[in-house]
Amino acid sequence: MKKIFSIMAAIAVSMCLFSCGESPSKVDYSVADGYFVRNDVQGRVPGTISSQELFSEWFGTAAVMGGLPTPIDFASKCVIPIDLGKRDIDTTIEIEDVEVPSKGKIRVLYKIIEDEPISYTMRPCALVLVDSKYAGYDLELKVVE
Repeated sequence: MKKIFSIMAAIAVSMCLFSCGESPSKVDYSVADGYFVRNDVQGRVPGTISSQELFSEWFGTAAVMGGLPTPIDFASKCVIPIDLGKRDIDTTIEIEDVEVPSKGKIRVLYKIIEDEPISYTMRPCALVLVDSKYAGYDLELKVVE
């Protein structure tokens, strides 16, 4: 009887391992508008920003036609910046999704849309706002087609 129980338990565990694989859970997010990477910063923007002080070191505000920059409440939100560096092609970033694929990891899926060459350089970036509980998660930025 013990042998049958052990075999049944092993089968149940195996079935669970194969069929109970973790699927990514969706994360509520928004995108902040009206900010740019400051011209006086060197290197790439850090992975996750959870304070106004650090944010101000990297970003400035830009008046957008008809509106103000998106307010960011660092008490409840953190910022995940996507910084493509300087480019001479008109480029935009489109956020597709934000998910938690496994415990302690957050993934941002995005598209890069390139248009025509331009006569100046730009620094395309997108600012994804998520709940501050994700501030300590390992970050993965993934370009999707």
